[in-house]
Amino acid sequence: MSPRSKMVLKLFMNRYHGGSLDSLAQLLPEQELQELRALEVSSSNTAALLQQPYQYAVRVHYSWIAPLLEKYTPEQQQLFLSAFPDNQRQRLGKLLKIKASETSLPPITRKFLLNRLLLPLTAEKDCLPRELLDSNELTPLLSWSKKELMMLIDYLGLYDLAEKARYIVDKVKLKNIFNCLTPKKIEFMRRCQKYSEQLSMSELDLDQWNGDCGRLGELLHLRGLFRLGKALCGQQKELIWHLTHILDTGRGKILMRCYNSEEIPNVTPILQQQVLRTMNHLKPKGESE
Repeated sequence: MSPRSKMVLKLFMNRYHGGSLDSLAQLLPEQELQELRALEVSSSNTAALLQQPYQYAVRVHYSWIAPLLEKYTPEQQQLFLSAFPDNQRQRLGKLLKIKASETSLPPITRKFLLNRLLLPLTAEKDCLPRELLDSNELTPLLSWSKKELMMLIDYLGLYDLAEKARYIVDKVKLKNIFNCLTPKKIEFMRRCQKYSEQLSMSELDLDQWNGDCGRLGELLHLRGLFRLGKALCGQQKELIWHLTHILDTGRGKILMRCYNSEEIPNVTPILQQQVLRTMNHLKPKGESE
């Protein structure tokens, strides 16, 4: 039985048999029965199985869609592009330097084209409808926009800066650092310094930093991505799929490299608390700065 078939069967057992697998005991080999019991699917939302690829047209960052379009001829690309909602159409067109077909397509045709184009993406083994994922404290992140996740990542990087700042004695360098931060980020960094969390992580290296605020922002953003990736270790791969596809391909792939299917003892729990603390600070609709 394929992994997806097991998931579907578990979903129907949750829906119609209250999650009990007893009625399958005489029908399935013992190994498959044990695998079903170990499967983390608590949802009974069978309607989620009817989702179609076109529904991902606005959920997925356009940088993941561009490679799918590039497999087609320029004329076909224009036709597919015209099937997208306005925002995605404009972003994809700008990225690929193409214009949508001027032909006005009826809704059923747009859905057909998007289903055809996005099928390879949604057929990936870790692509599971959000509604079927088990809920935990981190799943609210799936409703965050890319902009909100970017802000979360930026703020997570401040934990590294807060730790580093404890040991910087050069007052000029400290002043330059604070000049690069907004008042809200300075306030949050000072909050971070109040926590005494012992983590075995590489230190933020600012020895070669020349005072360029853009470069500091890049360094902190990478550190924030690393913290988020390690905080997600042990989470469902399907949750990681959705988070990485809200982000662009560059950040998504970095996040994926930081992720491990097993939780890191003495590291992941602490980082999860930092993520939750930062989520609560920013709230689901992150403020613009």
